[in-house]
Parts: sequence; C-alpha cells; structure tokens
Amino acid sequence: MVKELVRFLRIKSFNRKNRNKHIVLDYNCLIKNSQLEGHNKVGAGTILDEVIIGQGSYIGANCRFGSTKIGRFCSIGNYVHTVNGNHPSRDFVSTHPAFYKKQILGYQFNCTEDFDEYSYADEDNLLCCEIGNDVWIGDSVLILNGVTISNGAIIAAGAVVTCDVPPYAIVGGVPARIIRYRFNGEIIEWLEEYKWWEKSEEWLRDNSALFKSVVEFRKELKVK
Repeated sequence: MVKELVRFLRIKSFNRKNRNKHIVLDYNCLIKNSQLEGHNKVGAGTILDEVIIGQGSYIGANCRFGSTKIGRFCSIGNYVHTVNGNHPSRDFVSTHPAFYKKQILGYQFNCTEDFDEYSYADEDNLLCCEIGNDVWIGDSVLILNGVTISNGAIIAAGAVVTCDVPPYAIVGGVPARIIRYRFNGEIIEWLEEYKWWEKSEEWLRDNSALFKSVVEFRKELKVK
C-alpha cells in the first residue's frame, strides 16, 4: 500500500513537471533513469528502466522495457516486453548460469565468466534493443535482446521477435517472420532518406493532409 502511494505521488509529480512537454503517465507506472522527448503517454503498470523515448511515441499498459531506445511516432500496444540477457544454447551441456558464471545462488562450480549473457550490449549505451521511428507494435509482443526494429516496421500481436526487422517490414508469428512490406523498395528507400519524423511540429502540421497517401506524399514533397 505504501509503495503504491509513493509511486502514485511520483507519477503526479512527474506529470506536473512535464506538463509543458505533454507527457502523461498512467497509474502505477515505474520510470527509472529514462528520457521522454515529449508528447508521450505511458500506460498503467508499465515499467521503463533506462529507456529513451522519442517525440510522439506512446506505450500501452503493463509493458516492460529495459535498456531500450525507442524512436519518434511509435505506437506500442499492451503487454509488450523486451527480454534482457541470454543463455547458451549450443555446445554447453547446461543452460544454467551456475556452469558459466563465477557464482550464482551460492554455487561455486565455475571460477570464470565463460559466456557473456549480455553480449548484445553496446559498450557505451548498454542497449538491449533499439526500435526505430514510426514503428507499430501490437499487443503481447516479446522482443529478444540485441534486436533492432527498423523504421516503419509493423509487429503483429503475439509475435516473438528474435532477429532484426528491416525498414517497413510487417512481421508476425513465433518466431516472427516477414509477411510482406508496407511499400515497394523505391518508396521505402525514399522515406528512409527523407526522414519525415525529424521535421518540426510546424512542418508536420502544415503537411499532415499528405499523410493519407504515400504516393501523394512523395509526389508533392519531391516537387517542393
């Protein structure tokens, strides 16, 4: 009860301090060592630990993200989790850490670190996962450590993402596989170069009508 009250007061304080950035945290969130750029919403019960979230991105309820960078204008559903760490699945007789770490649970079977369970981590940022801009992730998705989800991708609900997702790919399943691409290669290449998500709010407001058709969007903006 006390913990819930403390968390509630922290959320109220956070929302008050970030009102000008238009950031809203729902009930019972836990935000640790994280940065939110602005115009963000985080759903009830979600935990963010060392996460960077870009402008306009929102996260649903009961999600768990650790050591993750999320780009701008992402739409993330409920119960989406990143999976930190790994275990050996080849060569080692056992997957239990007692046989590849110096000590765990009081065991001292091993005197050296023989397997790096966080080998995905960038030496500077220690990222578990990276999610690009304009990414849509459905409910109950698991994203394994070291995965990069590129700009414009769509992850179907319930997918388990075990490897990198290319730009503007739609993936689904267990493990997740490419179903199709949102646009043809020429349009994808142009969008990747144009980077509309880096434009100012004024530009986005002035050109918002063009977002209804990628063909018209590209045609009009190539002329300007």
